[in-house]
Amino acid sequence: GLFDGSGFGWEAFVASFGEYIGYSYLEHHAEEYDVEARDGVLGLVLGGGVHWDRFSFTLTLQSSTSPLRSSDDTFSFGNMSFMWQI
Repeated sequence: GLFDGSGFGWEAFVASFGEYIGYSYLEHHAEEYDVEARDGVLGLVLGGGVHWDRFSFTLTLQSSTSPLRSSDDTFSFGNMSFMWQI
């Protein structure tokens, strides 16, 4: 439905999430490594996009807490997409 209309449009979105980690393959099969997984992670998603007639550009950024107990670093990544209707 993104390309059903014509003209300029935009969108912005924010989301938060929580995930429960019931089983960690990494933790149970790490063998000689000392790996302890957290029971869950929390995260935040921010994004926005613009579209004009047959073209669309979207940028999304996501960050979450580390799934490892030994790390306080966040796990962050982004996604950029450009689409056009043929």
